[in-house]
Amino acid sequence: MKNNPEFIDLSWDIVEGMPIYPNDPVLKVEGGRKTDQDGFSLKRLTTAMHVGTHLDAPSHYLGTGNNVESIGLGKTIGYATKLKVEIIDNVIKTDDLDMCYHNAYRKHSKIVIDTGFSTKRNSPDYFETFPAFEASLTEFLVENGIELIGLDMPSIRFEKTGAAEAHKALLSNQIVIVENLINLDLVDDEFFLLCQPLKLIGFDGSMIRAVGINRWKTFY
Repeated sequence: MKNNPEFIDLSWDIVEGMPIYPNDPVLKVEGGRKTDQDGFSLKRLTTAMHVGTHLDAPSHYLGTGNNVESIGLGKTIGYATKLKVEIIDNVIKTDDLDMCYHNAYRKHSKIVIDTGFSTKRNSPDYFETFPAFEASLTEFLVENGIELIGLDMPSIRFEKTGAAEAHKALLSNQIVIVENLINLDLVDDEFFLLCQPLKLIGFDGSMIRAVGINRWKTFY
Protein backbone atom coordinates (compact mmCIF):
# COMPACT_ATOMS: atom_id res chain seq x y z
CA MET A 1 0.00 0.00 0.00
CA LYS A 2 1.36 3.41 -0.93
CA ASN A 3 0.58 6.46 1.19
CA ASN A 4 1.57 10.03 0.50
CA PRO A 5 2.86 12.17 3.36
CA GLU A 6 0.68 15.09 4.36
CA PHE A 7 2.38 18.46 4.88
CA ILE A 8 0.69 20.82 7.36
CA ASP A 9 1.71 24.48 7.49
CA LEU A 10 1.97 25.45 11.16
CA SER A 11 3.07 29.04 10.56
CA TRP A 12 1.50 32.48 10.53
CA ASP A 13 1.48 34.52 7.33
CA ILE A 14 4.20 37.20 7.39
CA VAL A 15 2.52 40.34 6.14
CA GLU A 16 2.47 44.03 6.89
CA GLY A 17 -0.22 44.80 9.46
CA MET A 18 -0.03 41.37 11.09
CA PRO A 19 -0.68 41.17 14.85
CA ILE A 20 2.37 42.10 16.93
CA TYR A 21 3.07 41.49 20.61
CA PRO A 22 2.30 44.75 22.48
CA ASN A 23 5.14 47.29 22.30
CA ASP A 24 7.20 45.19 19.86
CA PRO A 25 8.43 46.87 16.65
CA VAL A 26 5.88 46.90 13.85
CA LEU A 27 6.76 44.77 10.83
CA LYS A 28 7.33 46.88 7.71
CA VAL A 29 7.63 45.88 4.06
CA GLU A 30 9.14 48.37 1.62
CA GLY A 31 9.80 48.19 -2.10
CA GLY A 32 13.50 48.93 -2.50
CA ARG A 33 13.45 48.13 -6.21
CA LYS A 34 10.52 47.96 -8.61
CA THR A 35 10.23 46.02 -11.85
CA ASP A 36 8.83 48.93 -13.87
CA GLN A 37 11.70 51.19 -12.78
CA ASP A 38 14.67 48.91 -12.19
CA GLY A 39 13.87 45.81 -14.23
CA PHE A 40 13.55 43.64 -11.13
CA SER A 41 11.77 43.59 -7.78
CA LEU A 42 13.60 43.72 -4.45
CA LYS A 43 11.63 44.22 -1.24
CA ARG A 44 12.98 45.18 2.15
CA LEU A 45 11.63 43.68 5.38
CA THR A 46 12.09 45.41 8.73
CA THR A 47 11.07 43.32 11.72
CA ALA A 48 11.95 41.93 15.09
CA MET A 49 12.59 38.18 15.18
CA HIS A 50 9.86 37.41 17.74
CA VAL A 51 7.08 37.98 15.21
CA GLY A 52 4.52 35.46 14.08
CA THR A 53 5.67 31.86 14.40
CA HIS A 54 9.12 31.94 15.98
CA LEU A 55 11.45 30.32 18.47
CA ASP A 56 13.27 31.72 21.49
CA ALA A 57 16.97 31.20 22.13
CA PRO A 58 18.31 31.21 25.73
CA SER A 59 19.71 34.73 25.37
CA HIS A 60 16.17 36.06 24.88
CA TYR A 61 15.78 36.17 28.66
CA LEU A 62 19.10 35.00 30.10
CA GLY A 63 21.09 37.76 28.47
CA THR A 64 24.45 36.11 27.86
CA GLY A 65 25.55 33.71 25.15
CA ASN A 66 23.53 30.84 23.72
CA ASN A 67 22.05 32.74 20.81
CA VAL A 68 20.18 31.19 17.89
CA GLU A 69 23.35 29.67 16.45
CA SER A 70 23.80 27.59 19.61
CA ILE A 71 20.60 25.62 18.92
CA GLY A 72 21.46 22.38 17.16
CA LEU A 73 19.28 21.49 14.19
CA GLY A 74 18.47 18.18 15.88
CA LYS A 75 16.47 20.13 18.44
CA THR A 76 14.25 21.69 15.79
CA ILE A 77 13.81 18.77 13.38
CA GLY A 78 12.37 15.40 14.35
CA TYR A 79 9.41 13.48 15.65
CA ALA A 80 7.04 15.31 18.00
CA THR A 81 4.24 14.26 20.31
CA LYS A 82 1.07 16.36 20.31
CA LEU A 83 -0.67 16.85 23.62
CA LYS A 84 -4.32 17.92 23.54
CA VAL A 85 -4.86 19.43 26.96
CA GLU A 86 -7.74 20.68 29.04
CA ILE A 87 -7.69 24.29 30.25
CA ILE A 88 -9.14 24.93 33.70
CA ASP A 89 -9.61 28.56 34.76
CA ASN A 90 -7.21 29.53 31.97
CA VAL A 91 -4.47 27.31 33.42
CA ILE A 92 -2.87 24.21 31.92
CA LYS A 93 -2.32 21.75 34.75
CA THR A 94 0.95 19.82 34.87
CA ASP A 95 -0.87 16.67 35.97
CA ASP A 96 -2.95 16.84 32.79
CA LEU A 97 0.18 17.28 30.66
CA ASP A 98 1.82 14.36 32.45
CA MET A 99 -1.19 12.11 31.88
CA CYS A 100 -1.46 13.05 28.19
CA TYR A 101 2.26 12.51 27.65
CA HIS A 102 2.45 9.15 29.36
CA ASN A 103 -0.69 7.93 27.59
CA ALA A 104 0.77 8.90 24.19
CA TYR A 105 1.47 6.13 21.70
CA ARG A 106 5.08 7.32 21.49
CA LYS A 107 6.75 9.82 23.78
CA HIS A 108 9.19 12.09 21.95
CA SER A 109 11.57 14.77 23.21
CA LYS A 110 9.66 17.40 21.24
CA ILE A 111 6.11 18.20 22.26
CA VAL A 112 3.46 20.60 20.99
CA ILE A 113 0.58 21.75 23.16
CA ASP A 114 -2.74 21.91 21.32
CA THR A 115 -5.05 24.31 23.16
CA GLY A 116 -6.98 25.69 20.18
CA PHE A 117 -6.05 29.21 21.25
CA SER A 118 -4.50 30.07 17.88
CA THR A 119 -8.01 30.54 16.47
CA LYS A 120 -8.13 33.80 18.45
CA ARG A 121 -4.96 35.25 16.92
CA ASN A 122 -6.80 38.06 15.15
CA SER A 123 -8.78 39.09 18.21
CA PRO A 124 -7.71 42.16 20.25
CA ASP A 125 -7.05 40.18 23.43
CA TYR A 126 -4.98 37.38 21.86
CA PHE A 127 -1.78 38.65 23.48
CA GLU A 128 -3.41 39.24 26.86
CA THR A 129 -5.67 36.29 27.69
CA PHE A 130 -3.68 33.24 26.59
CA PRO A 131 -3.53 30.29 29.02
CA ALA A 132 -0.79 29.95 31.63
CA PHE A 133 1.08 26.91 32.97
CA GLU A 134 1.79 25.85 36.50
CA ALA A 135 5.39 26.43 37.58
CA SER A 136 5.81 22.65 37.91
CA LEU A 137 5.90 22.57 34.09
CA THR A 138 9.68 22.97 34.24
CA GLU A 139 10.13 19.86 36.38
CA PHE A 140 7.87 17.87 34.06
CA LEU A 141 9.87 18.90 30.98
CA VAL A 142 13.27 18.23 32.54
CA GLU A 143 12.30 14.88 34.05
CA ASN A 144 11.00 13.67 30.68
CA GLY A 145 13.96 14.94 28.66
CA ILE A 146 11.87 17.39 26.65
CA GLU A 147 14.13 19.57 24.47
CA LEU A 148 11.46 21.57 22.62
CA ILE A 149 7.98 22.75 23.53
CA GLY A 150 5.73 24.25 20.87
CA LEU A 151 2.69 26.40 21.67
CA ASP A 152 -0.34 27.65 19.73
CA MET A 153 -0.18 30.81 21.85
CA PRO A 154 1.85 34.05 21.72
CA SER A 155 4.10 33.21 24.66
CA ILE A 156 4.71 30.93 27.59
CA ARG A 157 3.94 32.10 31.10
CA PHE A 158 3.44 30.73 34.58
CA GLU A 159 0.15 31.10 36.37
CA LYS A 160 1.53 33.11 39.30
CA THR A 161 4.91 34.53 38.25
CA GLY A 162 4.37 35.39 34.59
CA ALA A 163 6.22 35.16 31.28
CA ALA A 164 9.69 36.24 32.37
CA GLU A 165 10.01 33.51 34.98
CA ALA A 166 8.63 30.87 32.63
CA HIS A 167 11.12 31.78 29.90
CA LYS A 168 14.04 31.88 32.33
CA ALA A 169 13.13 28.50 33.78
CA LEU A 170 12.87 26.73 30.43
CA LEU A 171 15.66 28.50 28.59
CA SER A 172 18.12 27.95 31.45
CA ASN A 173 17.48 24.24 30.92
CA GLN A 174 18.22 24.61 27.18
CA ILE A 175 14.59 23.88 26.24
CA VAL A 176 13.65 25.51 22.93
CA ILE A 177 10.39 27.47 23.04
CA VAL A 178 8.35 27.73 19.83
CA GLU A 179 5.44 30.19 19.89
CA ASN A 180 2.47 31.11 17.68
CA LEU A 181 1.97 27.75 16.00
CA ILE A 182 -1.29 27.20 14.11
CA ASN A 183 -3.20 24.23 12.65
CA LEU A 184 -2.18 21.83 15.41
CA ASP A 185 -5.61 20.20 15.10
CA LEU A 186 -4.50 18.95 11.66
CA VAL A 187 -1.37 17.07 12.71
CA ASP A 188 -1.40 13.52 14.03
CA ASP A 189 -0.75 12.75 17.68
CA GLU A 190 2.72 11.75 16.49
CA PHE A 191 4.17 13.67 13.55
CA PHE A 192 7.44 14.88 12.07
CA LEU A 193 8.19 18.51 12.94
CA LEU A 194 10.42 20.97 11.14
CA CYS A 195 10.87 24.36 12.81
CA GLN A 196 14.49 25.33 12.23
CA PRO A 197 15.56 28.95 12.71
CA LEU A 198 17.23 31.16 10.15
CA LYS A 199 21.02 30.89 10.18
CA LEU A 200 21.40 34.00 12.31
CA ILE A 201 24.45 34.91 14.38
CA GLY A 202 24.03 36.78 17.65
CA PHE A 203 20.22 36.83 17.69
CA ASP A 204 18.00 35.91 20.66
CA GLY A 205 15.27 34.37 18.50
CA SER A 206 14.23 33.68 14.94
CA MET A 207 11.14 33.69 12.79
CA ILE A 208 10.54 30.16 11.48
CA ARG A 209 8.50 28.33 8.86
CA ALA A 210 7.12 25.49 10.95
CA VAL A 211 5.81 22.42 9.13
CA GLY A 212 4.24 19.22 10.43
CA ILE A 213 4.40 16.04 8.36
CA ASN A 214 1.87 13.30 8.95
CA ARG A 215 2.75 9.72 8.00
CA TRP A 216 6.45 10.50 7.59
CA LYS A 217 7.22 6.76 7.87
CA THR A 218 5.63 6.18 4.45
CA PHE A 219 8.72 7.72 2.85
CA TYR A 220 10.57 4.48 3.61
